[in-house]
Amino acid sequence: MRQRLSAKFSMGQKITIAFLLLVALLVTSISGTISNLFPELAMIPFLVTGLLAAGSFALIQFLMKDRKIVEFDDENLYVIYVKDQQEKTIPLRNLTKLALRPPKLEIGAYWFWTYSLTFTGESGTEEKIRFMMLVGRSSYQQFIPLVTAKNPDFKVRNWTFY
Repeated sequence: MRQRLSAKFSMGQKITIAFLLLVALLVTSISGTISNLFPELAMIPFLVTGLLAAGSFALIQFLMKDRKIVEFDDENLYVIYVKDQQEKTIPLRNLTKLALRPPKLEIGAYWFWTYSLTFTGESGTEEKIRFMMLVGRSSYQQFIPLVTAKNPDFKVRNWTFY
């Protein structure tokens, strides 16, 4: 059975949604004041809110275009590219290094860390994927021993600047 290793949302998506909701709230809160003071301009806040909603949708789609979902089971790691709806299967024995990368992000009570996973590709070349993971996720504690059992040379770096 597959377990998810990556975070469900990208950080850019969460930050953008929060910002756009704040702007929409501000626009709708001043719309009553504008319509009371200038009745002929009462339609402008509604147009701005509509444009903001359409722009928000387009921006969120743009931010999600290169999102990756990382899952694993007992034998393989699966990288799902959301935009293309393509799945890449990597045997756990081909994984060579998992490196924690700066910086960490705190959104409310949740902490997210960026990880870089290095593996040997089909052509024998070294490849990397980057993804975000929620700190304290139980799948992380299950993933490390599972990969180490398949590849004793697998390294975990808790902090790196490269």
